Amino acid sequence: RARRSLERRVRNAKIGTFKPVADFDWQWPRSIEREAIDDALSLKFVDDGSNLVFYGSNGVGKTMLLKNIAHLAVLQGYTVRCVTASEMLAELAAQETTSSLSRRVARYVQPLLLCIDEVITGFRMGLGGAQQHYGVTPDRTTFGKALAGGMALAAVAGRRDILDLLRVNRVVNAGT
Repeated sequence: RARRSLERRVRNAKIGTFKPVADFDWQWPRSIEREAIDDALSLKFVDDGSNLVFYGSNGVGKTMLLKNIAHLAVLQGYTVRCVTASEMLAELAAQETTSSLSRRVARYVQPLLLCIDEVITGFRMGLGGAQQHYGVTPDRTTFGKALAGGMALAAVAGRRDILDLLRVNRVVNAGT
């Protein structure tokens, strides 16, 4: 019975494959806060009803840590759901009625631990990103690391009259 329960929780969590935290290279990235990660792996934040956010550059292990935490939570009996932000938004946006939307939202609010990955990257929805997917034409848009596969490159695009304001320093465009 316990085995079937665990198998069901693992299947419903949709964690996918991941590298065990035991294999994590703690020398990269250099600025990682090991104590904070160890605290997160204790799952105390789940019991406290707190949120946990991993923020950092591409390739530093955010997804790997998220999946390890999700896996530990499943093993400890918690219900878990892992999803990318674009998958979740696309699934919710595809619902045609209020009742079907309510049922879909329940899939995300019922698990005790909801792990949302790739929150910033809109390109996962297609070449035109979230803008194309949702039919939004912004006056100005900025593309960061996703444009260059995680490398330090960005591009600003938009209406000429808005971009002209940037060029003559009438509007500040700052970011990371």
